[in-house]
Amino acid sequence: MKYKNCLLNLFAIVSMAMMCVGVVSCGDDDDDPIAEIPYNGGQGTSSSDENSIQVITGDATAITENSATLSGIVSIKKGKADVIGLLIGDSNNLSISSNSKDIKIEGNTSSFSETVTGLNPSTTYYYRAYSLFEDKYYYGDVKSFTTEKEKE
Repeated sequence: MKYKNCLLNLFAIVSMAMMCVGVVSCGDDDDDPIAEIPYNGGQGTSSSDENSIQVITGDATAITENSATLSGIVSIKKGKADVIGLLIGDSNNLSISSNSKDIKIEGNTSSFSETVTGLNPSTTYYYRAYSLFEDKYYYGDVKSFTTEKEKE
């Protein structure tokens, strides 16, 4: 009888431990196979040295009351990016899933600039360069600019 109680207790402990592991391992995957690297500061690299990637957010220039020219650099040691672009928004918390505008750059160029139009006067905008490479998003620094006042 003592042996049977010991086995039942052991079974109960093992079952509870397995349920805890099952609950802990259930995460919010969003069914999205593409990973996001929230910030690589322009200096991040992918997992191996031969495939290092660097994303740098450039400056905002030619700022008017309703447009600005934004630039960036994506440097990949070996391989080529699937997507290169700029994210724009009204908060500094920019990612591929949180932005107001996602401007994809045509062609696979390392250095790029794009004029953004349709902006509001006297408004602060945040932006950052990004790249999708080997199923991961890499980001440059978040920067900001303020459009000029509306001319009277």
